[in-house]
Amino acid sequence: MFLWKQTFYFYQVFTCEDIGASDFKFNTTDEHGLTDETSPQAFTIQPDTVEVVFQSGGGDVNRSDDKSGNELVFKVYVNDTDKGELVGQGINGTFWMTSDGVTFDIIDTNQTDSESNLTYYYNPNCSSNTGQQYWKAGIKNSENTCYESKNTTASYGFKVYGDLYININYPNGDKILRDNNVTLNVSITDECSPPNSVSNVDSINITYWNEETSANDTCTPITDYGDGNYSCEFNSTGLDAKWYNTIINATKQYYNYNETTGSHIFWIETLPYLFDAQVIPSQDWGWGETYNFTVNFTDEDGDTDTVELWERKYDGGSGTWQRLYQNATVTGQNVLVQRVDYTYPEDCSAMGLHQFKWNATDDEGTSTTQIFNFTLVE
Repeated sequence: MFLWKQTFYFYQVFTCEDIGASDFKFNTTDEHGLTDETSPQAFTIQPDTVEVVFQSGGGDVNRSDDKSGNELVFKVYVNDTDKGELVGQGINGTFWMTSDGVTFDIIDTNQTDSESNLTYYYNPNCSSNTGQQYWKAGIKNSENTCYESKNTTASYGFKVYGDLYININYPNGDKILRDNNVTLNVSITDECSPPNSVSNVDSINITYWNEETSANDTCTPITDYGDGNYSCEFNSTGLDAKWYNTIINATKQYYNYNETTGSHIFWIETLPYLFDAQVIPSQDWGWGETYNFTVNFTDEDGDTDTVELWERKYDGGSGTWQRLYQNATVTGQNVLVQRVDYTYPEDCSAMGLHQFKWNATDDEGTSTTQIFNFTLVE
């Protein structure tokens, strides 16, 4: 008996709706109506395999909307590797990102566009830490039953930058009498609301300068208290008088450089200074002559001072001071103040040892010259 054998091939295209468990069998019928069939064979139609391919999304981004460069574009495309073509529009995708540099959280879900791209526009805020962060993207079978779950083969890095804000706490327009110490204190925060203290900056520089003379110096050393506060102290001896301004700059990794100018931060106050006091007789120190009393005055901070001349006859143990002169409008530097043509009583009672002194008073205190002696004769 001769058996003739022939092999047949059947091709079937399945769709997404066919995914799942299925069976197949073959049957045959000859011209005599005789039939035969195979037993059913089970098989499973799987979701298509895909690849998620990186396109863009790295570099640096600013948290602050006040700065340029405050957005990154994360983009991938999705390719159906079973069919050898892009998946097309409307496929659900997910983006994950770290905000602490370690833990990935879902930040967005959207759908592929007509070119099979998944795109997320990332504009960070203070929910993200500064520093190195990472992102990845993919699709999930639970949301796209036609395709397997698949993510990018790697995570991709980018850096988040914050802003530094420098706040000058004190002095705040304080008057400081020259020769006393000056303490400058600043605090540094970020741009968040409420702001976070920024400690352990990489560098901080504090420069102060005189508004009139431009004389300047750097305040060192600077103490970092570890809580966002920084201070330095210096002695004001030798500083020019009047207003001082400051420039403070700071740097820290993953923060934008900041430089802050402070105006009228402190004022160096000076006491008046009296020098070259003299008494000059019109002739030869006789009691009946006229006398000119002079002194040179300086108050560097520009105060309007009251200058007074005091005189007494002195017998070695007593003598009452009397004011011979007062001027309440003296101001400036190297100003000659004088009481001219002073005449003693017209009798010889003025003969003998006399003393005089000058004093000058501003809003900070009084300066007084030494006591000077002179003698009136016949």
